[in-house]
Amino acid sequence: MAALTEKHTKSELSKINQKNIVAARIKVGSKRVSIDTNDNKWEVIQKGTISDNKLKKILERADLYNVRGRATSKTSKVVTSVKAAKIRNMERVVFILIVR
Repeated sequence: MAALTEKHTKSELSKINQKNIVAARIKVGSKRVSIDTNDNKWEVIQKGTISDNKLKKILERADLYNVRGRATSKTSKVVTSVKAAKIRNMERVVFILIVR
């Protein structure tokens, strides 16, 4: 563990403290357990059937990228064949108007 002296700044003390916490966790075999937010859990979260405190605890331990992926919209912009035909037709009309 790192030694503390009075010459350390606040940020240095914070870094030393964090190193000491990590060292103590390694010593006792403690590790952070991540909570998996599967489809069922996410559906419960979206319905609002859990308390705010429970939600906060889940989000603190959940995989951030997984939560962001589920929280953001998944709308993809796909051009259907009908829309593509309409676009081609509009391009032809514009081309004809420009050429004349």
